[in-house]
Amino acid sequence: MVVTSLGYEGSHVRLCAGIVSYHPDIPRLRQNLEAICSQIDKIFIIDNGSLNVDAIQALIRGYTNVEFSCLHKNFGIAFALNRLMEAAQKNDIQYMLLLDQDSVAGEDMVMKLAQYCSPSVGIVSPVILDRNKNFMTKDTSVNSVIEVSAAARKGVITSGALTSVDAWKLVGGFDET
Repeated sequence: MVVTSLGYEGSHVRLCAGIVSYHPDIPRLRQNLEAICSQIDKIFIIDNGSLNVDAIQALIRGYTNVEFSCLHKNFGIAFALNRLMEAAQKNDIQYMLLLDQDSVAGEDMVMKLAQYCSPSVGIVSPVILDRNKNFMTKDTSVNSVIEVSAAARKGVITSGALTSVDAWKLVGGFDET
């Protein structure tokens, strides 16, 4: 089951979330799951060869909406992101919220982002606050929406962004090289 939310102009958008993990801090991954589980019905986790895979599996046993796949080796972030997007495609999902293992979604983030989804939108990204680097994307006003062209895409990162499966297919996926 996946969240179906109202997107652009009241159309329904099928959403899920995907997390790439690699030696995650388990308490932070728990925070991540707690924040997103209340907002979305299906979460895919692809593990890139973590040494603490047993702890990850023990954690996700408490979640009925998490599907876990272990690669047993680190193939890189782009490879794992492509596997997540393939899972979305197989499940007839239109947009996947891509998250890093330590990303914690804000309250109602998914619904706030989903309202901007439309066939012409490839990625909808929130304002990002990186607590470790004391970094925030440029425009920090809460209700601000800006269009970012391909030529000027600074400020849009993968984690926390709703990514269109169609756009991902159109560009040939994430560059695994």
